[in-house]
Amino acid sequence: MNETKTAVSFRHRLEYASVRAISLAAARVPARWGRAAGRTLGRLARRLDRRHAAVAREALTRVYGREMSSAEIERLLTDIYAHMGQMFLEFVQAESLRSSEILARVNTSALDPIAEHVNRGRPVIAVLSHYGNWELLALAGGARMPTMGVARRLDNPLLDRLLMRIRRRTGVQFVTKNAGLRPMLRWLKTGIQCCFLIDQDAGNQGVWTPFFGRPASTHDTPVQLAIKYSYPLYALGIHCLPDGVHHQALSERVVPEVTGDLAHDVRVTLARCNRILEDFIRRDPAQWFGWLHRRWKTRPPADELILDADGNRVDAN
Repeated sequence: MNETKTAVSFRHRLEYASVRAISLAAARVPARWGRAAGRTLGRLARRLDRRHAAVAREALTRVYGREMSSAEIERLLTDIYAHMGQMFLEFVQAESLRSSEILARVNTSALDPIAEHVNRGRPVIAVLSHYGNWELLALAGGARMPTMGVARRLDNPLLDRLLMRIRRRTGVQFVTKNAGLRPMLRWLKTGIQCCFLIDQDAGNQGVWTPFFGRPASTHDTPVQLAIKYSYPLYALGIHCLPDGVHHQALSERVVPEVTGDLAHDVRVTLARCNRILEDFIRRDPAQWFGWLHRRWKTRPPADELILDADGNRVDAN
């Protein structure tokens, strides 16, 4: 049988069975032991995943090559995979956690201003990156206020259903990226926090803004919505604390550029979002999953207008 995105293949079933076996075992492991087991799993993945490791090594060298030795970059690369394994095990453990237990692990005081908006029925747009345990942040946000996420479907339909089931444990609603704006607007009108991940390459459809000193194609839909409808705009993150069990939610209000020139305002506001997300990541680069993705894959034309967070033009090179 030919494999498609919707068909369930043997490989899909094998992947699903492997994840379910790990998740069922993880549910019986105390949180601190789960952290160690997850980090060990991640280090093993680092040995097997040479392709993504090479992508991450190149990105880390471009960003930190002047301040880190090759050996330090390799250690950071190993820590990235260890964190990824820890995050995976922690997320599948969340399948058996109650909302109160999730909130006991995540300090969500930084979300207080957003909750105040939502409790008054005012929609909020939130942008975030694959930093820390972003899935746990969504669960914690859903436990505090009506929350919606915009997500891409997984190629494996079995894993996609499992992922969505866990994501909805605290009432978080999801719409797919290809569903269009209508479902998002319908939910936003109810007064809800709407979350967008904007740290992956947006191809030629994105807006180029600085990110770690390089132009990065970035999805602009959340900024377009915030400016057009005057919704409050926030950049969010979540930082795993040294004990490996507890987390701190991060939040910063983004002040949109408002000059009346929409294209200009979107570029500057999006650059401000990227600057805040970059600041979050620099707290602990090992907690950003984005190093493994080709974040800067799409290159801008030489004459592309790129503006920084202060509205200054940036060289496309």
